[in-house]
Amino acid sequence: MSLSKNGPKRNEFPRPGHASAVPRERIRLVRDLPIRPGRPVLYWMGVQHRLSWNFALDRALEIAEACHSPHLLLVETLAPFQRLTIRHLHFWWDAVCEHASALSAWGRNFVAGCPRSWEGFLERLVVAASHCAALIVDEFPYHDYRQLLNQLGERAQCRVEAVDSCGLLPLAVHPRCFSTARGFRRVVQELLPHWLRQLPDPRPLSDRWQRTQPIGNEQWWPPVTPEEVPELLAGSSSVDLAWIDHAVPPVRERGGSKAAHARWTYFLAHKIEHYDSQRNHPDAEATSGLSSYLHFGVISPHELVRDIFHLADELGRCKNNYHRLSDAEKHATKSWWGLPSGLAEFLDQLLVWREIGFNFCAFQREYKSWNSLPEWARRTLTKHHSDPRPKTYTEAQLAHSATEDVLWNAAQTELREHGRIHNYLRMLWGKKILEWSPTPESALETMIELNDRYALDGCDPNSYTGICWILGRYDRPWGPERPIFGTVRYMSTASAMRKLRLTAYLQKYGSATGG
Repeated sequence: MSLSKNGPKRNEFPRPGHASAVPRERIRLVRDLPIRPGRPVLYWMGVQHRLSWNFALDRALEIAEACHSPHLLLVETLAPFQRLTIRHLHFWWDAVCEHASALSAWGRNFVAGCPRSWEGFLERLVVAASHCAALIVDEFPYHDYRQLLNQLGERAQCRVEAVDSCGLLPLAVHPRCFSTARGFRRVVQELLPHWLRQLPDPRPLSDRWQRTQPIGNEQWWPPVTPEEVPELLAGSSSVDLAWIDHAVPPVRERGGSKAAHARWTYFLAHKIEHYDSQRNHPDAEATSGLSSYLHFGVISPHELVRDIFHLADELGRCKNNYHRLSDAEKHATKSWWGLPSGLAEFLDQLLVWREIGFNFCAFQREYKSWNSLPEWARRTLTKHHSDPRPKTYTEAQLAHSATEDVLWNAAQTELREHGRIHNYLRMLWGKKILEWSPTPESALETMIELNDRYALDGCDPNSYTGICWILGRYDRPWGPERPIFGTVRYMSTASAMRKLRLTAYLQKYGSATGG
């Protein structure tokens, strides 16, 4: 797609709007068979766990209406690429309970659970889809996940479509893999005005689909193990749950769309205007806290962007300012068409730093491997591969905050006990792991292991963007050349203690120990 074709016209401010149909750029045909009229439409909700603002759900409803389907069937599972711990299961199950309540009249038309085996699940899904008009699945850029969908398409005896609700820009219109945030930002700013007019339907499913009569005795879905999940969450010992990691307990924070929207509403009302100046200070608690909710797909980035522009209009800070900007100013690094600085900074995090991770995963099979790092970064880190380390810690010591660095311990404690880590401290957290690991390769492995095990937003492209940035991705060489780091950007605890407001943060997390 040409960048200029869909770029903003002169004196035209981007206005969010809703498309009448799912854009073709968001649909990938996995199995090319005709839609069979008069049969149920099946949607496997495996990534985007929401009943509104969801292009995949919109597409399932489009097909159901067009082929006069008697039923819409919904199967909900965790994503196949999700690290499966009790913590992640609880957080996801909150969304399932919301959906079960909203779809209480559906009976067996709605099934949710956690498969023991993806091979077994796919087999059951193939059997169910053989009776359906079409099967809709969530698109995602991970190579292994797309391979799984392709295997499903090879075996399914109906049309299979993967629908992309990942970001504001469809994955299919990304022109290439970007090595810098600056280059990707320019593309987003050029293309976004067009795609803001192509938003998913905001209405809840219950307002859009009235054919809720259960299928009844027709066994479209064979006997499954997901019924064991409520027993699992209740702590039952009668179920064999060996395939789930019990060592990572749940957190207090609730999952689901209701909790996500409550957090977002509060952030819009009280924090976003000062996000640019406060977000790096842990004591300010100025971040949105939405990363885990976006990862589980219980809130849509499309809805967040719509609300940001609406708020800017209410503040009277869009229309007049935008028309006064020069063409150069409209495409300045983070101006975002003259939005207030707090809103613009958050939009930059959401649209550039979040979606550049999807961009990388879409083009690079080994998106989290050592070989995926920039050549200059691998070269300089390899040069200093054998430099003496001031300290070395085992993965277990790091996991339990057992280092001599009080601030690092606090950040790891926040991650281990609350499933999150402050955005700025995540960078320092990773830099110190590099300094304390025998090799840069082992440092990368440790960061990914700790993040995916404990973080609610683990296994996410955005997480891997942050982790790999620590080792040079999307960055440049920095002088002077240092031991261990070479020319990879250096960060120190002493510098962070000078620059950041940390008193309350250290009181909250600094005294806890991991045992």
